[in-house]
Amino acid sequence: MQNYLIVNAFADKTKENIQKFSRLAKSSKCEVIDCQLKVMGHFFSSIFLFSGSWDAIAKIEDNLDKLQKEENISIQKTRTEIDELKSDCIAYGVDIIGPDQTNIVFDIVDFMVDSNLIIKNVVSNTYKTSNTGTKMFELHISAYIPLSSSIATIRSEFIEFCDQFNLDIICGHNDRIAWYFFLSLIHISEPTRRTLSRMPSSA
Repeated sequence: MQNYLIVNAFADKTKENIQKFSRLAKSSKCEVIDCQLKVMGHFFSSIFLFSGSWDAIAKIEDNLDKLQKEENISIQKTRTEIDELKSDCIAYGVDIIGPDQTNIVFDIVDFMVDSNLIIKNVVSNTYKTSNTGTKMFELHISAYIPLSSSIATIRSEFIEFCDQFNLDIICGHNDRIAWYFFLSLIHISEPTRRTLSRMPSSA
């Protein structure tokens, strides 16, 4: 029987701290199901989802406790279970880019929740364009859409929503073939737009 552990670590942004945690994860003999590591200011934050036998998970829990006591690293951990993708849902991915606006990420998330989407993952970042210095944001969301919902209706309403905020979007479903199609690329001039990779959404 597989056991699952979520680990969230926060520490000063030093090469040593990053290496200590990554080496501990590597030596755990657990499988890394999901991993995110991000540097924010003078700190780095990481979140892992491990799977393994009861003994392997217990061992990494013990090692994490030791690491937290010995080093200046804040660690939170909790055991969890994994929900399989229901057969009555479709995995969907959305990439969005546009001028940074107050609360825009939360507005997008609220729209998707109100549209009955089950959010799997949200990744957001901001940057300034090289030619004008305009502050931009980019966002990737992976979500599940129930088959009982109208994808065409949600897509149409989302295009209208993004038009209000001058956003470019790429979205499409991920059925393990991972194909995407453009919905709208009409607002932001080419020099301000980063290249949007057609990466598959998380399933």
